[in-house]
Amino acid sequence: MNAYEYTIAARIKHPSIDPAVVTEALGLQPQHSWKAGAARRTPTGEPLEGRYRESYWTAQIVDAERISSTEMPLEVALAQSVALLQKNEKFLAKVADEGGSAELFIGIFGAGNLGIELPPTLLARFGRLGVAISLDIYP
Repeated sequence: MNAYEYTIAARIKHPSIDPAVVTEALGLQPQHSWKAGAARRTPTGEPLEGRYRESYWTAQIVDAERISSTEMPLEVALAQSVALLQKNEKFLAKVADEGGSAELFIGIFGAGNLGIELPPTLLARFGRLGVAISLDIYP
């Protein structure tokens, strides 16, 4: 199979949580975050009409813009990611109990055909945490 690059980010959506609480709980610095009810803004900070309906928080899990599959296979990075999230199992359960959600966003960038196998044991670990896996594939 061909090599590829990928990125992994955690995303939390919640009806009202303060993003600072998520930052403290997960120990990761967000790339983007906002609190429900705050005035909407563009990514560059320009004001938009309306207010955010829910709180949102996202941060890179692996400290790199893009990772090459030749340096670290995606399966290895996902195992490291789930281990990090498992340390915060109670927090993630609280988010879900309050009507929020957690997901792991994976962006995959490849120039050709590629294959990735995610073992059931790894997927089960994410499932037990209530963390969805979201894949965006960019050929």
